[in-house]
Amino acid sequence: MFAKKRKTYRILFYIIFILVVVFLSGYFSQEQSYIIDMFTVSATIIGIFFIYLEFRRSRNIEEANFIFSLNSQFNNDDKIQKIYNKFNNIPPDVLYNYFTAPNLKRKKELLYSDVDEVSYSVNFFTFFETIYILIEKDIITLKMIDNLFAGRFFKITNDPVIQDLRLVKNKKHYSNIYDLHQKWRDYRIDNRKSPLYPETSLSKHYDFIDDSYELKPLHAYDINDIIDFEKDIVKNLKDKDVFSGLDKETLQEILIDKTTMAVGVYKKHKTENELAAIGFLTTYKHCNELFYKQTINDSIDEEDIFYIKTIAVKEKYRGINIQSDLVNYFERYVQFIYGKAIVLVVQKNNTHSIENFSEKGFKYIGEIELHKNFKRNIMEKIII
Repeated sequence: MFAKKRKTYRILFYIIFILVVVFLSGYFSQEQSYIIDMFTVSATIIGIFFIYLEFRRSRNIEEANFIFSLNSQFNNDDKIQKIYNKFNNIPPDVLYNYFTAPNLKRKKELLYSDVDEVSYSVNFFTFFETIYILIEKDIITLKMIDNLFAGRFFKITNDPVIQDLRLVKNKKHYSNIYDLHQKWRDYRIDNRKSPLYPETSLSKHYDFIDDSYELKPLHAYDINDIIDFEKDIVKNLKDKDVFSGLDKETLQEILIDKTTMAVGVYKKHKTENELAAIGFLTTYKHCNELFYKQTINDSIDEEDIFYIKTIAVKEKYRGINIQSDLVNYFERYVQFIYGKAIVLVVQKNNTHSIENFSEKGFKYIGEIELHKNFKRNIMEKIII
């Protein structure tokens, strides 16, 4: 609203400036015809300005009426209301328990809806597919509808049961919903708006590898699985300096720290899903002290810098961009919470990872010796 007012004032200023120039020109002119032309031009300019104001007022009214009609359509559709009210009232712990279930068998036990009930979502998605088409045709914009509809759209599309029973199973059929989700997600990032239900976001199904893998948070009760995972990594390494793993005490510290994002990438299996990769993103305070002296941008506050402490992928799952996808995932999260930079360390001879991080925009800023004869390159990416 204030931006529109400023634009109007700016136009008014230009008009007044033009009129002053015209009147001064007429004042110093002795020709009567010029003075008459001066008044004619002035009247035309003023007339155009008022036509512009009327046009904009009419357009704003039309826009408001259109948004009102969309909202009425959403509220008056019984099936849309049924599906929205059902999933809007799912207790967070019930949703989260389902989302973090270790396998399909456990998911079935924790399912809080069924296929028949989820079928009501067809009307909901048809409504937003219409929204998507209107946006693509430049009839409406995300800016127009964000405040009113973003919460509703992301609440349903980011629900893990809706994803499993409808959106992922019929991914090709819902391509417009996936496209709209990505556009809307990116719009909110670009405009520094808070994320909506990011942990269970549908984005992991179009940003992250393929649907045979699953991204989930790691918890303290996963510690034994993580230790076994790390042992498997180290066992299959030719160069033991590439990855050393974390001791149990450090892992426990990370997993209970609320400022740390710990995620696992699981390969889906019918019985027990397999941990294929892990990633830890934490705050800059967990970096080695020497990092503080080697940040390339001293103007960035420490609380705005994040540290990728670990990204590790099992040997048999390498070469399918899991490392890249985890970096992208962490970067989007940092953007969501208004972070400004990410740092990481990588073994000097790990050319594949160095090339990968460089392609992602990370730059070499120095070297650090974590302990005796254990040197790493420090890389940093500014994302503001």
